[in-house]
Amino acid sequence: PATSKDSPYYRWIAHEPPKTAPAGLMEMKGGERSLADFKGQAVLLNLWATWCVPCLKELPTLDGLEHDWADKGLVVIPLSLDTQPYAKVRAFLDTSKLELPHLAIDKCDISESLQGNALPITFLINRDGKIIAHFAGATNWNDKQHVEYLNKALEGKRR
Repeated sequence: PATSKDSPYYRWIAHEPPKTAPAGLMEMKGGERSLADFKGQAVLLNLWATWCVPCLKELPTLDGLEHDWADKGLVVIPLSLDTQPYAKVRAFLDTSKLELPHLAIDKCDISESLQGNALPITFLINRDGKIIAHFAGATNWNDKQHVEYLNKALEGKRR
């Protein structure tokens, strides 16, 4: 697949000024949560679906990113836009051996309020709950090009 190095369309787009992340519920393991529950941590919110082939190709690198950056305060939330229940999407992923501990299902149209028009699309939310950038398209999340933005999201105090 094309990457940000191959095309000007696969790159970070800064949000100036940063916008407040949307309210709304996500179904996660253990119940419903909102993005506000993660305030004080940086969040990489990835919108994807089980029928989206580029999304499925990038999920393993999201899993790796979670492992590599969690101790710094980054939470990776793969937010499925599938209309299936959480258990079915989790079962689908279990066949791929991915952990993705913060897997979520969109319950209240979070994706619509973000106005993403392609899949996958990823939003970077800083510790204050503000969206500072987004990345449209599939990418290898272990690529060094993402480090600058991830560090920017991690600036500030943990809460």
